[in-house]
Amino acid sequence: WAGLLGEERGRLATAAAAQCGESPDAASTRVWSAVECLKKATSLPIAPLVLGAGADPHPHGRWLLLRSGRFDIATLVAAVEGVEQPLALAVLAERT
Repeated sequence: WAGLLGEERGRLATAAAAQCGESPDAASTRVWSAVECLKKATSLPIAPLVLGAGADPHPHGRWLLLRSGRFDIATLVAAVEGVEQPLALAVLAERT
């Protein structure tokens, strides 16, 4: 993960893991998914990314909001029936 996320985003993943009570791998996947959303929305691979609102419970996982400038990225790591490992989902929306 250090090679994919770098030092700053690695610290963000550590903070996300603590906030969500999840494994470092799950939190790193969450952050990486948010980074991919930002790349597609802004074409900036180095856009800043910070923790937003706290982790909200979901029946199968936790939502965590990440922010970058005018963008909010809602992320979820959740168990999916029939899939062995949890899956990560990231959805980007622009604030108006």
